[in-house]
Amino acid sequence: MIIPVKKVQLFVVEKQVEPLLKLLQKQQILMAIEKEDSQKEDITVDEQLLVRVRKAIKHLENIQQKRKFFDYKTATYEDFDDRSQKYLKLLESVEAAEEIVNNLATQLKEVEAEIKLFVPFEANILNLKAMQETKYTNFYHGFIYEKALEDLKAFFEKHQILYQTFQEDKKGVALSFALLKETEQTYYQEIRRLDFKEVEFPNFDGTVNDYLLNLYHEQTTIIQKLNEAVNHIEGYIKDLDQLYIYADQLASDIKRKQTPLKNVSKRLNIINLTGWVREDHTEKLQVILKDSKLDYEIEIYDPDEHEIPPTALKNNKFVKNFEIITEQYSVPNHKELDPNPALSFWYWMIFGMMMGDIGYGLIMLLGFGLFLKLKKPKGGTKKLIGVFYYSGYTTVLFGILYGSLFGFSFDLGKYIGLIFGQNWTTVLLVPMEDALQMLIYAIIIGAIHIIHGLILKAILLFKLKDPFGALGESFSYIFILIGLGFFALTLVNLPFKLSPWFAYSFLILGALLIILFMGRKSKSIFGKIGASLSGFYGLIGQLSDILSYSRILALSLSTAVIGYTFNILAGMLQGNIFGIFISIFVYLIGHVFNFAMGMLSSYIHNSRLQYVEFFSKFYEGGGYLFEPLALELNYLNEIKNIDIVGGI
Repeated sequence: MIIPVKKVQLFVVEKQVEPLLKLLQKQQILMAIEKEDSQKEDITVDEQLLVRVRKAIKHLENIQQKRKFFDYKTATYEDFDDRSQKYLKLLESVEAAEEIVNNLATQLKEVEAEIKLFVPFEANILNLKAMQETKYTNFYHGFIYEKALEDLKAFFEKHQILYQTFQEDKKGVALSFALLKETEQTYYQEIRRLDFKEVEFPNFDGTVNDYLLNLYHEQTTIIQKLNEAVNHIEGYIKDLDQLYIYADQLASDIKRKQTPLKNVSKRLNIINLTGWVREDHTEKLQVILKDSKLDYEIEIYDPDEHEIPPTALKNNKFVKNFEIITEQYSVPNHKELDPNPALSFWYWMIFGMMMGDIGYGLIMLLGFGLFLKLKKPKGGTKKLIGVFYYSGYTTVLFGILYGSLFGFSFDLGKYIGLIFGQNWTTVLLVPMEDALQMLIYAIIIGAIHIIHGLILKAILLFKLKDPFGALGESFSYIFILIGLGFFALTLVNLPFKLSPWFAYSFLILGALLIILFMGRKSKSIFGKIGASLSGFYGLIGQLSDILSYSRILALSLSTAVIGYTFNILAGMLQGNIFGIFISIFVYLIGHVFNFAMGMLSSYIHNSRLQYVEFFSKFYEGGGYLFEPLALELNYLNEIKNIDIVGGI
């Protein structure tokens, strides 16, 4: 249901703003309103710090060898609100250790690159330093691609240039050559044109091999230091929980500092906070403020007519999960009915009709139930998983009514009857064998679903004090649809005689309501006639919407046919032990595919029926959720000992 909200004006002196906001954030009771002249605290430093913390967390999580998937992270409010420097010092220690690791990793990369560069030249036995101190010649070293090597050799031999080739790698063939200083300018330019890539040798007193030995030693030393540094930073993994607290603390601080405030008296430093509070929480808010010992003034009143307050929802545990389905379409506005109680039942039931398999339903109950129990997701994820979990019950129920267990025929009533010596059955119909009957049931469900939507529209119009609108736009179609239903019953064999005039009376009554009230807002006779004709045309849309429920048949059939097909394929392979082994994989792959596609299709098509066929009858949306100032928990799952007044 939608809970009305009240508007709140709070006034405190500037020095008490921080404790007031922390109190409100802790209690999660007030949603601040942003105005054009509102002011917010600067959060630049906090945002930069939060980026650093998240980076440190990501680095530690990346090197963490074993991470618990079902890890429920908690903290006490005392630890969460700890404003000492211990979290900052921990962050700086992790960053320092991370910097050492990064520096050593960079050094190691550079040394390994240098080793890779000089290994092809290790057969060069000349002293590197001596080669750079010759009086009449200059030595050059580098690589040339093999396709150009022969041309270069020919050039060297033509001009009597000394050279030596060494190993070949991806960069080409390594070689060294010497040029007389008096001719090097001319010759070197020619050599460069042959795509020669020069490598600068170090001024080292020894051969290339000696230089490589030094590099290998340096590499070993760096690796040793790097391992020690990695072991050191791994020691901080145990402190990840503290970084989680620090990250959420900073995120909560940023959220709180972004609360819009207004200085209404610069001389007295009086700060104003305007917000929304749920009508059923107004007394709790006053109790919280009274117990806080803060100096404040408060005003609580109804919002103005031109204001658009947020939508505050209050539903039971079952319905609350299905709020995510509505929110994916649009949040209800504050003036209309909450669609979630109605949607939750229909979505829950139609999902089961579409999946309709005992085995798949049990997987949903077990899998999603354990996920909710062990992982304890938050927010929209928790709600969506809850939708799938509860839909597992109806999937099992309709699986029993369809007699389907992983695509195999399974009559639960028959086996129960054997215990009591009775010939019982729980199979109502088999979609693959009774497709027409299944289609009829789907159409009946669709008609009831549409009528329910029209009833909700009538309730909304009565709430908005438009009773004639309820008669013309809602009850008219309800009577016509009921009349068509009774007329259909006259065409089938029933144990009793049903007069067609019983159906005609509903049809005539519905038509009269359209004629009398559909054009109520038009002043001219032509406007009223046009509105009435439009109303009769709208009846085609109602019937078209009902036919859309044939997708229930389509989805239940697809689930049954795909499961049945994979069962046959697997059975055909079971001629020997090897075939039985292969058939197990066929069963697994087939039913995993069928389960996944069934879940996805049921989710999409069920949502489509709610959004297009059901919501179009009464639902407007266009609202925004009541989201009070609260702690931002991105890493933690729960803050314990928070002492929320009244269990808000």
